Amino acid sequence: MRELLQYLPPLAAIGFVLWGQRAARLPARHTGEYRIVEYPLPYKLLGPIGCVLTFYLIARDYLDKSGAFYGYFFLLLFLLFIPLTLNAWLSRVRFNDHAVEVTCMWGRRRLIPRDRVGSVCAGFMGWRIETKGFGRISLGPYQRGYQELVDSIRETGRES
Repeated sequence: MRELLQYLPPLAAIGFVLWGQRAARLPARHTGEYRIVEYPLPYKLLGPIGCVLTFYLIARDYLDKSGAFYGYFFLLLFLLFIPLTLNAWLSRVRFNDHAVEVTCMWGRRRLIPRDRVGSVCAGFMGWRIETKGFGRISLGPYQRGYQELVDSIRETGRES
């Protein structure tokens, strides 16, 4: 039985990644007149799960004093999971035919009229949407519904 348990964490990780990939291909969530581009539940859970696991590893390695280096390494990982968690839970893009509303993890909210959306182009990890006077919108490949926003901008003829 113990031999089989060693395969459980890698299988769970593979299942989690596949669940995340499937969830990222879902269409945008609808609420009222808006469609929402956001991270799906698996990616929202990734940050808190990573925080808990790295906190456990910090406690396990640092408290028994056998692995102070590993304790510091896992502390760094723990600190890196915090912005990942905030980004997944607090960042979203709402859009309709008249406006695009962008909310980022730092609480900044931008309401961009659709006629101010300049162009959309493929980036290294997703899409970049340039606007006229409102900055840039970045969409990741793991956000559900991002393709709908890109397609709606292309339909209006504002793609480069």
